[in-house]
Amino acid sequence: MDLWAELCKSRHIVFYIDNDGASYSLIKGYSSSVSLSLLSRMLAVRLEELVCIQWFARVASASNLADFPSRNMEHPMLPHITMADLHFTLEVFNSGVDEFLGDHSRKVGLGQVANKNSTTRSISNARRKRKLVS
Repeated sequence: MDLWAELCKSRHIVFYIDNDGASYSLIKGYSSSVSLSLLSRMLAVRLEELVCIQWFARVASASNLADFPSRNMEHPMLPHITMADLHFTLEVFNSGVDEFLGDHSRKVGLGQVANKNSTTRSISNARRKRKLVS
């Protein structure tokens, strides 16, 4: 969202998603998955800051250009991406998550993320898990 922030301010935005679980999590604002809950909250906060109205729509995987790189397939409309590009993208994403957790946890009460069972998991546990995976 940061890349297109200026274009998105005070707009209606349609997000096309080919993953029903992710789509439902974004609509509800939480998930039993800590990662999806965190991403849902991050997007909701950013959209609120940009004063956007969002709509989440289904797109078939075959029609989703983002699906090709995720399956390591080339497409004539997409540039070739190297592993260095992928690592850089992941570094940028991870630094954005760390920044968001630091800045917004105090502003919007992200100390805990609720799942559908009304139990909570601390963000610090999510950070620890992410560091173990890295």
